[in-house]
Amino acid sequence: MRMPLDRRHVRLAGAAAAVLSLLLLARPLAVGGSGLALAMWIGAGAFVLWRWRRRPAAGEAPRMRCLERLRLSSGREVCLLEVEGRRLLLGCGEGGMRLLTRWPAPPPAGGAP
Repeated sequence: MRMPLDRRHVRLAGAAAAVLSLLLLARPLAVGGSGLALAMWIGAGAFVLWRWRRRPAAGEAPRMRCLERLRLSSGREVCLLEVEGRRLLLGCGEGGMRLLTRWPAPPPAGGAP
């Protein structure tokens, strides 16, 4: 049974291709005897892959975002989060986080009056 490719698989294949190409480029440098150049190529490749993995995929919206935070006192605040279309009000303090209430997401701004 074939599994459909999702963005993670495509990203993983791209990362593997990038590492392979860097190793192929670094091999002639290693044969020439420049270990420093080889280390620099591998370090540059690792940096590029790290930066590439940190950015979101094109068109991919974050599933969770913090809409507002209100500091109540030292070490206590209220946070309004949006998680997959639902809004959550959380109380955050020294004892941890607690869900205060939840709401459905508001309708889009361009809706009927």
